[in-house]
Amino acid sequence: MSKIEEIEAIYENLSEPIQKIAKKNFELLKINPSYPYLHFKKISDFYQCELE
Repeated sequence: MSKIEEIEAIYENLSEPIQKIAKKNFELLKINPSYPYLHFKKISDFYQCELE
């Protein structure tokens, strides 16, 4: 299983309200990566996003 497939599987196992929050924040990231409450930390080849 590729990393992308792993991430997709994890996302699919999230509850619907959490999926909506994740999608909203991903859209914010695409529009403005410096959005004030999105905090990123590099972990290996990926980034972790923490929300305030």
